[in-house]
Amino acid sequence: MLTYRIDEDGKIIEHPLIASLYFDIKYGPLQNKLIYEYGGKTLSAYRYGVKEYSLENNKRILIDLFTIFAELVHKDNMHNDIKCANTVYSIEEPSLVVKTKLIDFGSSRSISQMETGKDSFVLRTNMNSPEAILNYLHLNKWPGFEVSFTKNFKRWYYYPFISILYYLYTGNEYSTGDKSYMHQLYGSTSSSKQKYKFNCLEHLKNNENIKQDLAKHIHIKDSALLTKLNNIIDMMCVLNPDERASEEAVLGALNKL
Repeated sequence: MLTYRIDEDGKIIEHPLIASLYFDIKYGPLQNKLIYEYGGKTLSAYRYGVKEYSLENNKRILIDLFTIFAELVHKDNMHNDIKCANTVYSIEEPSLVVKTKLIDFGSSRSISQMETGKDSFVLRTNMNSPEAILNYLHLNKWPGFEVSFTKNFKRWYYYPFISILYYLYTGNEYSTGDKSYMHQLYGSTSSSKQKYKFNCLEHLKNNENIKQDLAKHIHIKDSALLTKLNNIIDMMCVLNPDERASEEAVLGALNKL
């Protein structure tokens, strides 16, 4: 938290997008404990059927999250554990989501160190985005990935963001979290972590897979809404990070939901 100027020792810094942390690891009743301010409910509790579920709130959550991820890039932070369990939201009566925040930065990586090779995904990556998987498979000497990978992580969060988008409209994360759709498809049949990641990569290479899965499982059957969501998927899910839509273009599309 100190590295990314998100918090300071002994005090809470109010941040509009990140749930702050108070910690006292030396003395007193909080010795060896980490305590977050109350940031709201975890996004795992936000599901189709609860009173606060609405398309307007989906839009608010997505805009907040995308803004958080874009801001973290400027802080040289790759969160590396994006999932509903690490996202909290608060509501204002009667049922309006007023703020979404990100928590749990324990798996964070420095983007600049990843890009210069000082850090890597040799041990693990929680992010099922192509550049992260390629880096992981290359470093674990998976056949065929000796040179085929990129160190461009400027838009590392685009695919994980789509996983959360998928959750908001279907009730299931797509490629993040332990119970994701990808894990249901490939986790139980994989003989190794590397095989699972390879299968995820092959699936994510084709946007039609993502769009077909969304159309099959979306809660609200609305062709106009689905067209907008598919457009966002095509803007963000591109193998080459340099060819992905700009942050401004994505925010523009999100505001039209």
